[in-house]
Amino acid sequence: MRSWRPASPLDPAVAACANNIASGLLERPSAELQHAALRAVLDATARLAERFWLRAGTWVHFERAAYLRAMVATALGDARQSREHARRALALLDEHDTGRAEQVDRAFIELERARSCRDLALHDEAVAAQDAADALAAQFGDAGLDVWYAKRRADLGAPVRRGA
Repeated sequence: MRSWRPASPLDPAVAACANNIASGLLERPSAELQHAALRAVLDATARLAERFWLRAGTWVHFERAAYLRAMVATALGDARQSREHARRALALLDEHDTGRAEQVDRAFIELERARSCRDLALHDEAVAAQDAADALAAQFGDAGLDVWYAKRRADLGAPVRRGA
């Protein structure tokens, strides 16, 4: 899955720009994401970001590009692709994050996987992913991250926490 040719000094900049464009498009109202042209650009920019991160990035960039692809697939209504990208991101974390430095990333990726599994009627996997995401988020200890997580959780239609 590595590079199709050697990286140039501009590749990280292209990757970051494409990543930021796709992330910005994801913030658009859901009604706008129903327009075919916007959907095509969203998917294309996420693919482009991943392609250039694979040329010039580290495993963290690869993991975050896979997570971006999962979010884009969710926004586009493709639960199967969202789950596949989330699982790929989690596999990169499993392989490389031995010091558990990327637990925030893992929480958000698990949240995305939970949504895709709910959409695919994979109940047990959805519950496991949601529980893992919530357990990790409970350890954030950062008000800003807590708000961000709660918003994303609500946006994905996650069930109310047990006992809440």
